[in-house]
Amino acid sequence: MMFSQGAMALGGVIYGSTAQTFGVTAVLVAVAVLILVLLLTLRLLSLPLSIDFTQRLSFEPGEITPLAQDFIHVPQPKDGPVLITIDFEVDETRGRELDALMNELRLIHLRNGAYSWQLFADPARPTHFLVQMMMPSWSQYLLHQERITRAEQQTIDRAKGLHLGRNPEEIRMYIRVNKTCGEGSGKPGAASVG
Repeated sequence: MMFSQGAMALGGVIYGSTAQTFGVTAVLVAVAVLILVLLLTLRLLSLPLSIDFTQRLSFEPGEITPLAQDFIHVPQPKDGPVLITIDFEVDETRGRELDALMNELRLIHLRNGAYSWQLFADPARPTHFLVQMMMPSWSQYLLHQERITRAEQQTIDRAKGLHLGRNPEEIRMYIRVNKTCGEGSGKPGAASVG
């Protein structure tokens, strides 16, 4: 805010002094020509600035339907927070690559709606790691999935490629229990999904 106000004040001083020296009409014509030259230069040199999303970006609330068939509890839009855990195994020789990708993944998820993202190492098994991320609500989790750009998805796929276990990485989802465990379903823990 201060920078823009300072730039306006400086612009006013420069315009006033040049208009007094060369005349208002001459300064306005010079500014118009300068703007036209800048616009043409930017048009010729610019690259497409559109963001390539993996899906169509929508500002409508996300669907309430579960993403997996084995959900016992169908999450409602305001249910949450949502905890996502990813358990994976990585070759010890790829530690530097893992560090770089995990830093990128952390920024991707925090930028797209997660408010917590942590990486844990298993002290008993040095090749096993666990990622935990928290989303404020189920609808925010669904919006997070829509916000992922194609470049971000490629980074996520590269990170998945580091997993060397026989089975795919284990992804689990949990939703905070807002009621007594087992209420409504007869089973304890019915509010967790995954």
